[in-house]
Amino acid sequence: LDITQRYGAAKRRRATLDYDDLIVATRRLLEGAESASWVLYKLDGGIDHVLVDEAQDTNPDQWEVIRRLTEEFFAGAGAVDRNRTIFAVGDTKQSIFGFQRADPRKLAEMRDWFEARSQEANKRFAPVDLTVSFRSTPAVLDAVDSVFAQEEAARGVATAGQVEHVPSRQAEPGKVVLWPLVGADKTETDIDDLDGARGGLAQPHERLAALIAAHAGSLIGKERRARSGDKGGEKLNAGHFMVLVRRRNAFVNALVKALKRERIEVAGVDRLDLGEELAIQDLLALARFVLLPQDDLNLACLLKSPLVGLDEDRLFTLAWKRTGHLWRALRERAGDPAFAPAYTLLSTWLRRADFTTPFDFFSQVLGHEGGRRRLLERLGREAADPIDELLARALQYQRAEAGSLQGFLRWFEEGGGEIKRDLDANRRHEVRILTVHASKGLQAPIVYLPDTTRVPQSNDRLLADEDGTARLWIPRSDDANDAAREWRTATRDRALEEQNRLLYVAMTRAEDQLFVGGWIGSRKPDKGCWYERIATGLAVSDATPRTFDFSDLIGAEGWQGEGFELVREGRIEPPEQEELPLPEGDALPKWIAVAPEPEPDPPTPLAPSQPLPDEAVAEPRAFSPLAVGDARRWRRGQLLHDLLRHLPGLAATDRAAAATRYLSQPAHELTSEEIESWSREALAVTEAPRHAALFAPGSRAEVPLIGTVATPRGTFTVSGQVDRLAVSDSDVLIVDYKTNRPPPSAASGVALTYRRQLALYRALLQQIYPGRRVRAFLLWTATPSLMEIDAETLDKSMPYASAA
Repeated sequence: LDITQRYGAAKRRRATLDYDDLIVATRRLLEGAESASWVLYKLDGGIDHVLVDEAQDTNPDQWEVIRRLTEEFFAGAGAVDRNRTIFAVGDTKQSIFGFQRADPRKLAEMRDWFEARSQEANKRFAPVDLTVSFRSTPAVLDAVDSVFAQEEAARGVATAGQVEHVPSRQAEPGKVVLWPLVGADKTETDIDDLDGARGGLAQPHERLAALIAAHAGSLIGKERRARSGDKGGEKLNAGHFMVLVRRRNAFVNALVKALKRERIEVAGVDRLDLGEELAIQDLLALARFVLLPQDDLNLACLLKSPLVGLDEDRLFTLAWKRTGHLWRALRERAGDPAFAPAYTLLSTWLRRADFTTPFDFFSQVLGHEGGRRRLLERLGREAADPIDELLARALQYQRAEAGSLQGFLRWFEEGGGEIKRDLDANRRHEVRILTVHASKGLQAPIVYLPDTTRVPQSNDRLLADEDGTARLWIPRSDDANDAAREWRTATRDRALEEQNRLLYVAMTRAEDQLFVGGWIGSRKPDKGCWYERIATGLAVSDATPRTFDFSDLIGAEGWQGEGFELVREGRIEPPEQEELPLPEGDALPKWIAVAPEPEPDPPTPLAPSQPLPDEAVAEPRAFSPLAVGDARRWRRGQLLHDLLRHLPGLAATDRAAAATRYLSQPAHELTSEEIESWSREALAVTEAPRHAALFAPGSRAEVPLIGTVATPRGTFTVSGQVDRLAVSDSDVLIVDYKTNRPPPSAASGVALTYRRQLALYRALLQQIYPGRRVRAFLLWTATPSLMEIDAETLDKSMPYASAA
């Protein structure tokens, strides 16, 4: 209760709501608020169809919102006289998000409720059982059916009758293999927890990781997929493999290392805490050093890291009997050949830290200065993935915040280092490693299930009744009475049922082949674990018992044992054209160690409406020099430009009213005479028959242009905006509005600045529309009059044209 109250107070201080708050508030609005009837009445008129996707993962509060929104569908005459429907699709066998309060029992309850309401309203209710599987081969589906035909495995999965699937891929081959467990040798310790497990391949989880990597390597580029169709028969690549785990523990790290040793591309894990990676800790130590060189412990860690590379003896020599900070001691030994390279490197980083962004800082250290190479040589190829993610996070940070290294370090330490990646987006040929929860909705031709020997223990002290409306905290088991023990038993039963559904999801991610393994320490597998469930199911199926010997794949670290293999024969049609082989080899391109050329500093773009910097242009004033300065004349030009931009997009009958309404806004502070006069001036331009081609459908207003224009003095960047652009099959019309009063009577009286503006626009558009005639006009709104500037005049008006 105390935690809940403090969490609620923190949200109120920040005036924020979490996702559950939105759901509960919506339910409260539709159920108990005084305005609920009015809200439901308004919603009733606007909802024709309701679709509930992934209905098995919809929690009770969400279902109650859906109930309230759809009650009027079955109440006879409503706000609308249309036939309205609700469609819900869900599979209770895949309800695995209990931590989000998803409850498959609620789906069954709502199905019964909708069926009863449909019958009362004499409406059609059509339940559809989805038994046909379009994903998996018959071998995988037969194994799933056999496993969940067992009573213990079927709890929470088979709600009515047995689990049965009808495969759509009837003639396609498939395989399910149960490997023997890998156990610990007599000299090994129990590694059930795995946290902090280190050492060579003697550890059971590392031996299993090596087997998976070697087995995948034996299939890639050799076997073909069983899938028919466009991708039918293609050779397997790394992107066809998925490894599903229960927990993100040391096995995942061991598997990534094993895959990289086998030269198999791996996408990494779906969640990654960068702060726990050794390579990232070294790079963060570097960032802390350049921000605070006096931190001796941090500097010692940096000096020992691969980025600098001092050994224990030199570090001891540097630190022993020093008179000040470690950085001072290193500076004093800058002339010693043993310490000079380290001092030069650290000095370079210090000088650069205040003048570069976090991404640039780290990319230079890792790039041509050799930091990435030194880290990978020490830590292995698996360090490349965290390094790339750190660079991506640095780039992400500086796009949203001021690009300071200190700010990035603080942001990273406050949670910016936790990565959640969608491994199914922008897929490349890489092995995916996912938790079973994260794999929901995904699939792969080859799936490995290695984490199968432990059953998560439910030791929650906060218990709830079946409806989740009442909570009970039990600090000690002895404090529980009979009712509390019943609640605890029910909670554990629900957790066990969800574990069975989780196994169902894991097995059905496999399209063609499923390989199941597991490791144990000094303890035996937990009773009721996934490995036991699958072994029991395969034993009563058509699977064949088989003795496995993995010495051929992983050498001395291999093991022998009994397992099962379920094979369904079929035919694979190879594709008509083989895919091109992927390039092999680890040689890095030569440019990786070369510092990039500095980015060019582009010149300031020419503003078409302004004189050149080295050119004095005597432009005639549009106003009398004796007139009193009036800032409102600029407002007139701005408002007329706004009207000429938006009015052509309206129907001709609506333009006058729209112009008057726009100019009458209080912010413009216009008199009634100004409103009428300026509105009439704008309409005279848009309604003139001579201007019809300028405002025809397909013409555009305020078109930005940027590009380069060659002149006798070099190439210049030009950036500007065309007031009106109309493009036809033969011509391109450029129009620039001028609100000057009075306008010149002929083109010869037009200021050079105006002519040059059109000349530059014309030069850019000739590059965009080659083969079309580009014509340039000035439209004087005061008259109104449309004045064309001929091509010869425009050519003479180009910048530095006189030098030609």
